[in-house]
Amino acid sequence: MPFIHLLKQSSLSTRTFTSFELPLKRLALLPHLHASELLQRIGATDDVAAYKELFLRYYERLQAFAAHITQNQFTAEEVVSDVFLRIWLNRTRLGSIDNPQLYLYIAVRNAALNARDKERRHAHRPDSELGELAAGAASDPVQLLLGRETGGLLQSLIRSLPEQCRIILRLVKEEGLRYKEVADLLGISVKTVESQMSIALRRINRGLQPKGETSLN
Repeated sequence: MPFIHLLKQSSLSTRTFTSFELPLKRLALLPHLHASELLQRIGATDDVAAYKELFLRYYERLQAFAAHITQNQFTAEEVVSDVFLRIWLNRTRLGSIDNPQLYLYIAVRNAALNARDKERRHAHRPDSELGELAAGAASDPVQLLLGRETGGLLQSLIRSLPEQCRIILRLVKEEGLRYKEVADLLGISVKTVESQMSIALRRINRGLQPKGETSLN
């Protein structure tokens, strides 16, 4: 299971390590820095701490996004690790990235689609078996910044949403992407994003109201 080995020194190695070495809970290294500032540090000064922060901040959510596409957890992990490796290898070009978060998602999407298509060609599967971009992921760690009392119920309601609704809701509410950015990322129209967000919010609000919970807007 390949990951980028993060050294304590000022350089990086591409030695692999298992996912057990990636802590599920860890102290943020540079939590006060925006993603664009992290990229600037990585590109300008080979800042390993900034690179670690970027990796740990985005790895799990990008891996979940890739899993929606590849339908394979191992492949998704490889895809995201490879994207982060390319970021380090091409770090001197990072200054030209205007929207780091969108850049990461697009890079992972493209790599995941390529990996998925390669696996399907290898398996000689017919075109009729090709699934939708975001169909049937095993898990969806959507975490919206809401009160603890609504958290458990909210997560249950989100898990009950149609797959496309869940992905779009996550990208808009958690990642803060605009509807146009989500549409471009998923290859759908802005109208579809608007419609899916309306469905998601309506269903969640309907589920929260009987409990007297605050609506999700």
